[in-house]
Amino acid sequence: MGGPLTYVIILFIAIITCFRDNFAAMMALSTMAAGDGMADLIGRRFGKNNKWFFNQDKSIAGTVAFIVASSLCSICLGYYFITVGAVVNVSSSIPFIDLVGKFILISILCAFIELIPIVDDNWSVPISAFVLSYLTLY
Repeated sequence: MGGPLTYVIILFIAIITCFRDNFAAMMALSTMAAGDGMADLIGRRFGKNNKWFFNQDKSIAGTVAFIVASSLCSICLGYYFITVGAVVNVSSSIPFIDLVGKFILISILCAFIELIPIVDDNWSVPISAFVLSYLTLY
């Protein structure tokens, strides 16, 4: 129950705190669900022969999948939120193309945070995405 319970707790906190008025919760959830989820799937399938030298549990293929999936999910959700007017405090002050760059940067940083072997990535990834969102977007 560790992974699923963690996902539910993070989702609940994100919804309660700020899901409808800023991108921090969206980034936390998209990096955790899309990024971490896709890293696991692709890493297991294509990462057997390309492990990181400092963390043999993680693969380069999984890290690339994390970055791509997290970035795409964040960009799509960000565009949707701006289109429906859910996140107006950021969208009015930053051009969307700049937001895309920041979403990708956050996804890359979270992918490398996931590689740290001393912390549980189910907690470190969404918390890092949340904090990085506040530091880069607000």
